[in-house]
Amino acid sequence: MNRVGLAAAACGLLLLAGCGAEAVPDATHQLQPLTSRSSSASTRADDTPRRADDQRVRVNGLAIAVSAPKPFTPTHSAFPRTPRAVAFEMTIDNEGDTPYEPAQLAVTMLCDGTPAQQVIDSTQGYTGLVTTEEVRPGQNVRLALAFAVPPERVEVRLMVQPSATDVERVTLYTGTV
Repeated sequence: MNRVGLAAAACGLLLLAGCGAEAVPDATHQLQPLTSRSSSASTRADDTPRRADDQRVRVNGLAIAVSAPKPFTPTHSAFPRTPRAVAFEMTIDNEGDTPYEPAQLAVTMLCDGTPAQQVIDSTQGYTGLVTTEEVRPGQNVRLALAFAVPPERVEVRLMVQPSATDVERVTLYTGTV
């Protein structure tokens, strides 16, 4: 099977896994956002996203960072159709000695403990984990991911599993959106 076929198969499995996956115990690593974005909405003290002081989580030779979530309204061409979604920008720095293939990455988001569906809205730049380029040592890649959320405010948790051989998922973000 060629790399494109493998990447497509991996994306399909990620989508299916996100639809029926159960919560898996995860590491307690959490991060600061890559960028801060101001909002006109007021934020209560208990709505403040919870993250550790570290900017990046280091796992298996990778340094992974994520931005704060950005709520948006998906277009009519988005899949699945949803009235509301949140987007994250993720940066993966390869600090290891071997190339890393982002197709190995599994990203999961929970909304109030329930798995959220990844939203593909290419009109707005959210194409999911569709990259066939490997990240060589010393290089990085940026990914824009989006997930469906209900209309009301919910507690979200964004987690990653860098490869299928990793037992635990690492929490990158926890907060209310």
